[in-house]
Amino acid sequence: MEKESIIGIAWFNESDWDEWKSISEDEIEDKYEDWLIEATLSKTKLENEGFIVKQVNITPRKFKIW
Repeated sequence: MEKESIIGIAWFNESDWDEWKSISEDEIEDKYEDWLIEATLSKTKLENEGFIVKQVNITPRKFKIW
């Protein structure tokens, strides 16, 4: 039996985007719509490579606590 590979991918809500931009140490897209396109393409690429991709919704508040 073949082993399944599961990957979690951070997923953001549009309502949190401005806060994500203000706290991110990485360069991220200015507009949420641009991020969503890139994230969706990444997710699809991983799925096409055989991974099971789980979107994990995170919020800035919980991220800062973590």
